Amino acid sequence: EYVLSTPRHHRAHHGRYRRYIDKNFGGFLIIWDRIFGTFEAEDPEEKPLYGCTTQMKSFNPLIIQTRHFIHIWKKFNEYEKWTDKLSVIFKGPGWSPGKPWVGNIEDIPHPAPHFDKYDPQMPLLYKLYTMLHFVFILTTYMMMALNMSIISKVAISAMATFICIGSISLGFMLDNSQYGPPLEFGRCILYFLFDRIVFPEIKKFGIAVMLVVYANRIFMTASISMWISLYLAENLRRIYKEKQL
Repeated sequence: EYVLSTPRHHRAHHGRYRRYIDKNFGGFLIIWDRIFGTFEAEDPEEKPLYGCTTQMKSFNPLIIQTRHFIHIWKKFNEYEKWTDKLSVIFKGPGWSPGKPWVGNIEDIPHPAPHFDKYDPQMPLLYKLYTMLHFVFILTTYMMMALNMSIISKVAISAMATFICIGSISLGFMLDNSQYGPPLEFGRCILYFLFDRIVFPEIKKFGIAVMLVVYANRIFMTASISMWISLYLAENLRRIYKEKQL
């Protein structure tokens, strides 16, 4: 434990309490943290509470990966002096005029031991749908990763793009966002464009992979039919309510 990073060290790295902020950076060699003064042992009296200093209220990878830049942009526009604007970009997230380079550790809120987890409720149908499509995306990734040496760059790019779009779209579904269903409907239709690009490459993989491709086509067609049916049912329900009024 004096040289290598262990799970106990890494737990402290992800802790929300002030004592664990900016500590234990070494993902493999913890000795560097010991040398440069950024090591913090896990305290049995104050075990690390996992998470960020501000709660991440989204499962969408697009939001998760861009929220920091949005925060920087908002702070950038708060100041008039260009020296302050540049400081927002190059200094720590806790910086503001008159504070140290990385801000004051006292400004970080002390987390409550019990807090409401971000857990948006979804209809059971949406939960099953999201789970099945996640498995489908994972299968696509495995197919791409295991065969990258024998498929074209165009096919790899198409599959990678489809995986990214799917991850973002399912993120909206997990957030129970109103944008989830229309995005998923569009993604299911878009699948057939990617299928057209990738299919000539897939044919060389053999009958087993071909059967998976045909099953995916049926799965996507069924998903499109489901979204159309839900849309029509919702509109018929709305029309019926309007007539009742």
